[in-house]
Amino acid sequence: MKGRLRSAAGFTLIELLVVMVVLSIILGTLTASFSSAFAGEGRAFAQATAEENARMALNRIRLDIHCATSVSTTPDGLVTLGEDSACPGLKGATSVQWCTKKYSDNRWRLHREIDGICDGSGSTFMADYLVTAAEDVTVLNPWIRVACGSGRAEALGVQFDVNVTPSKPNNGYKLHDEIALRNLRC
Repeated sequence: MKGRLRSAAGFTLIELLVVMVVLSIILGTLTASFSSAFAGEGRAFAQATAEENARMALNRIRLDIHCATSVSTTPDGLVTLGEDSACPGLKGATSVQWCTKKYSDNRWRLHREIDGICDGSGSTFMADYLVTAAEDVTVLNPWIRVACGSGRAEALGVQFDVNVTPSKPNNGYKLHDEIALRNLRC
């Protein structure tokens, strides 16, 4: 038995180094691909969450606008809706404000306030990652007043452009709608 152990050939230092280099190249490639996949999954999840929040906010805006008895918009991205207090989700309130507040360079958040001033700090957060294609915009105003006439009811247009990566504009999601003010007559 001692003779067999002494005669058993082992690996040389060169062979061990070659195996270690090849193994580190393979593991490095696998690690990079897994890291890229996890980062892509995180971006996709963040984008899907931002889009879903914008859709849910638009549904809430639609309910608020359909219940509105008056509407006013300002150039700084604030819309105030006088509400019928019997509408669902208002808990007897008489007004709702929606506003956009700048979060970073090209990113805004959407907030909602019932019977108060929509300032972004005490207001209910509704959606994130609202962006605009224009550079150096200090106010995001997604509201467009559509006048009534020629058989049309007065409406409020909503334009949400949602993008988690604003530096890549083709990755965005455009959510635009025109919602009739049912309780306002021309």
